[in-house]
Amino acid sequence: MNKRLSYLITFIIISILFTGCNFNFQLNNKKPNNYYYTNLLAESISTEVSYKCTAINTSFYNEIEISQNDKTTLNSLFKKLSSKNFISKPSNLPSKPKYRLVFIFKDAKYLMDIYNENIISIYPWDGALEKDYIDMNGIPISYNINGLCDYLFNK
Repeated sequence: MNKRLSYLITFIIISILFTGCNFNFQLNNKKPNNYYYTNLLAESISTEVSYKCTAINTSFYNEIEISQNDKTTLNSLFKKLSSKNFISKPSNLPSKPKYRLVFIFKDAKYLMDIYNENIISIYPWDGALEKDYIDMNGIPISYNINGLCDYLFNK
């Protein structure tokens, strides 16, 4: 009887240890709105004075750090966005983005994938929810992130 009890306790402890590694505590997998991550990124940009932003050309994996002057273009973009710019995932989305911007803050990392001059996506480095997809139609050309990246990598 004692031997069975020790086997049972050992089995229960091992089971708890292994299932604890894979347990997902996130109960709600639905975003509150389709611009959730964009709001978090815009809030981080406006509240944190010093952050790092890097542009990556995904075709050649070149990397350029965004200057403070170019960061103002990004900040202006967020001010121009409205709820009609946020869309569901497009069906004709390329498998790989043309450019990727990496925003590194003190407490978080965000990624912005630029697929073409019309479609971008925003999501956190460790996000569990669907990306925010943004249609850039109607945004002034001077705030187009694809144009900014073309300029940065071709100067």
